Amino acid sequence: MTQVRSVGALIGSQRVIPLIQTTNPESALQACRALADSGLRVIEIVLRTSVALDAVRLVRQALPHVVVAVGTVKTPSQMAEAVTAGAHLIVSPGTTVAMYDAARDLDVPFLPGTSTPSDVLLSESRGFEIVKVFPIAQLGGAAYLVALASVFPAMRFVPTGGITSDDVATYLAVAGVAAVGGSFPCPRSSVDSGDWTGIRRRADALAGLHGKAT
Repeated sequence: MTQVRSVGALIGSQRVIPLIQTTNPESALQACRALADSGLRVIEIVLRTSVALDAVRLVRQALPHVVVAVGTVKTPSQMAEAVTAGAHLIVSPGTTVAMYDAARDLDVPFLPGTSTPSDVLLSESRGFEIVKVFPIAQLGGAAYLVALASVFPAMRFVPTGGITSDDVATYLAVAGVAAVGGSFPCPRSSVDSGDWTGIRRRADALAGLHGKAT
């Protein structure tokens, strides 16, 4: 199975991947439940707090129908820890040669982080056909993706970083964009305060964006 097919199979028709950051695993579980109830079942939990892997384990146990991506993975050891915790997908903000090498031995797909044409070229040379582009808002937004797609027409992109509910449709309209990621469906303030109704409302509003990627 190629990398693009394995990542693509996990994402399916879901074109928005919510990102969750929390200091409370139970809150992460409730946020994932709210998102999944609205049809967003591919969810990224980021390694930015000390309890992130505990949250991954809890979600995997309680919500077997949810596809759990683990993000902000920056080292081969973190890749291994995420897989042990139950990650279905590993996502990095940027990628080292050591991480590319480690990805060959992973039992789950790897979505490498890129930001420059050189990064994309390196991923392409390693056999990857879908990459994350981060931080997209600071790099130039949708126009930057259009430029990348013109040079790498066979590559598919998952932009993240600074995307909001107001501009998500603009990103999804760019050729080659498989999905977008971000915290806008599930901001940390909502997770920390337990605003599950607000999370469901934002997730419901994204339902019309699901469909075949360009």
